[in-house]
Amino acid sequence: MNKLSILWLCITLVACAPKLRSNITKGLPALSTNALVIVLDNADDQVIDGEKVGELKAVDGGFSENCTYYENIQNLKAMARSFGANIIKITKQAAPDKKSTCFRLWADIYKVANPKPYENEIE
Repeated sequence: MNKLSILWLCITLVACAPKLRSNITKGLPALSTNALVIVLDNADDQVIDGEKVGELKAVDGGFSENCTYYENIQNLKAMARSFGANIIKITKQAAPDKKSTCFRLWADIYKVANPKPYENEIE
């Protein structure tokens, strides 16, 4: 019975976390934890004059917690900093529905010399 309880606890903990994935094509040094990272919505059509570092996504397995839009953006920002990127361009997003309790995001990440001109709104 005890082994079954431990197995159930492990499955529950893994199932409750959002899944963060990356496909990095360019290795760069990580940025500091307080470095400015700009997020561009998928409707934003700015041309990004920088180096594409890779792709990120925040998805889930079905019934995850702590994966609102804001929480996933914060997770993507932390990932982008760790890969040396300072621009996140959302390419696709999906709101919670019958299949998922999370807000799902797909994004390309870039390294630009100065991210400040890309900022549309102040966070």
